Amino acid sequence: MEAAPFFEMEADEAASILVRMIGTIAERWRGHCRAAGMTGAEVKHDESAFDPEETPRARRLVGGAR
Repeated sequence: MEAAPFFEMEADEAASILVRMIGTIAERWRGHCRAAGMTGAEVKHDESAFDPEETPRARRLVGGAR
């Protein structure tokens, strides 16, 4: 959020974008991987890249807890 001014936006706008991005990625990444031909084992292997352990903390920081 500290970097938001470098992108000519307010911190609340950056937080809103981040909440939407976290939700969109969480909802869609598995389907996109499978559509790209990845096996279930490959999807599981890459899970930490799309659903890192820091995600819940990021959601809490910007008020988008789930």
